[in-house]
Amino acid sequence: MIHRTRVCPFIGSGGGGWGFQPQYGRVKLRQDATATNRRTDPDALARRLVAAALLLLVINTQQPALAQVDVARQSFPDVTTEQWNELAESRSVIARLPTVMQIISRLPNVSKSSWQEYLGSSAQVDLQRAADTPAEYAGAAFRLSGRTTGLSRITLNEQLQRDYSYDKLFVVDAKRDDGRRVVLVSPIVPEIWQRDAAMAEPFAARGILVTVRNDGVPVFVTLRVRWYPDRENEELQIGAGQLALARHGLDLGQRDMILNRSLEAFTYFERDLFDQWCGAIVRMESDPPATRGQPLDLRELLEHPQRHAGDLIELSGHVRRIVPVQNDSPSLRAATGRQQYYHVDFFVSLGNQGFRLKDTEGEVTIYGSYGVTLVLFDLPDELRNADSTMKWSIPAFFVKTWLHKTVATREVSSELRRPNPVFFGLGSLAELIETDEAATHAVSSLIAWFWVALGVLVSGLLVWLWRSSATRRQNRAGPPVDWSSLD
Repeated sequence: MIHRTRVCPFIGSGGGGWGFQPQYGRVKLRQDATATNRRTDPDALARRLVAAALLLLVINTQQPALAQVDVARQSFPDVTTEQWNELAESRSVIARLPTVMQIISRLPNVSKSSWQEYLGSSAQVDLQRAADTPAEYAGAAFRLSGRTTGLSRITLNEQLQRDYSYDKLFVVDAKRDDGRRVVLVSPIVPEIWQRDAAMAEPFAARGILVTVRNDGVPVFVTLRVRWYPDRENEELQIGAGQLALARHGLDLGQRDMILNRSLEAFTYFERDLFDQWCGAIVRMESDPPATRGQPLDLRELLEHPQRHAGDLIELSGHVRRIVPVQNDSPSLRAATGRQQYYHVDFFVSLGNQGFRLKDTEGEVTIYGSYGVTLVLFDLPDELRNADSTMKWSIPAFFVKTWLHKTVATREVSSELRRPNPVFFGLGSLAELIETDEAATHAVSSLIAWFWVALGVLVSGLLVWLWRSSATRRQNRAGPPVDWSSLD
């Protein structure tokens, strides 16, 4: 345990009276030579009591914060006290990159409960106090949010790349919500940020204070910088769907973690992504977006899935199967508060579109309708009891594609798999469009009326022609000819 000396200015009356000089967190009374004659002075006694209360208040407000630093440092057992002090005094992370990478490598092992303990309100560290004495507060945890102002890179040497599997670190310059400048050093930032170093995007992070630059800007390390956009931006692939997801707590930087065309709907490496999407969808059921989404362009989704992750799309089609899935994941239950969700096989109409799936052994053409995977948390009774003839409209967020075998693909090749889009739907907004029986009856009635009308028209035309022909014959007949004059 490192001893921390807190310097407190002398508190007293003039040059005499009782003062308090704390050493290593303890209060030590010091008696001046002239204080003996003032022990019975009521005003002096009152001043001494006030000074004692103020000093105890200062000590009590510092102790939880310093205790938080001690506890937080225990999460990094490979980093010694000497390394923390050297990093804090270096004023630059570049000079101490091995220590920075040691800290970053341990961040995935810090549990969620530990972060909650570090960031608890009773133990929160004052940033200004920490910036004034970085060696004392290096290792303190902070919850950071604001807007980015710049982005640069630090390339790691070959040894660090081998040891920690990262080839570079990103340095994010930012301003907190209160306007204070901060710097975040992280191995992971949204990939699309790297195209524009001068962007100004909302961010959030849980950072560990490591040093303060010479210009007074505190520097933090974090495992990843989260992104919560607040305006549409076509270049950054942010539309109405992505804004709705970010507003309900989804880190849009997680789109970089999506593994398209995987052999499972969601892989082990996407479990945190799945939990976050599900949590955002559940929160959105009670606060839905203003629009139902754009029409489905299935070909575009299958050809460029990464570009459209988070798009809000209105699906129109038929429910073929609904499978309840028991939620056995503690993290997913914590994110959603639900004991189960529903896997829906939903078939959308392709219209005139067709797709060819190719393999070394052949190809198969998909036409007519196309099955997609739809995940729902709220299942209305009308949808639960629906049959396959009913056509539904459901707003849904596109996530990714995965590959699975179908009867059609197995007939071509045992290895050929069909890309299947995955959507998270808002079941509470499902609407019945029409049933196929009603549509068929309407079409049949229309066809019947067409033939009836055509029959009447043809019959009328035939009657008119017959009557016209009879009239012409009668006009051509005239009076009989008198042949007697020929004799």
